[in-house]
Amino acid sequence: MTAAQGEVPGAPVRFVLDCGADGAEAVMAIRGGWRDLALDPATPGRDRVVDIARRAGVGVHADLATALNLADAADPEAACRDLLSRVAGGALNGDEACGT
Repeated sequence: MTAAQGEVPGAPVRFVLDCGADGAEAVMAIRGGWRDLALDPATPGRDRVVDIARRAGVGVHADLATALNLADAADPEAACRDLLSRVAGGALNGDEACGT
């Protein structure tokens, strides 16, 4: 994460863990130190998880449609560079890149 943040100084970068609809995974991620999570709006107990996250200062995002998914990237390094350059160049803002 540190290397990615250093690649384009000043670009807002967030690393969001996609927990799908798994509230227990989200709570474990909060305890593990993640600062941003994605959690499906239909997750059972989502309101409780969001409350736990809020008290811990963790962001919870519902839509990652525009986020970078490296699992699907043929060249993850190039995909990171492309996204960071679009954010740094003003084509995307940090919130759009993080799906918020």
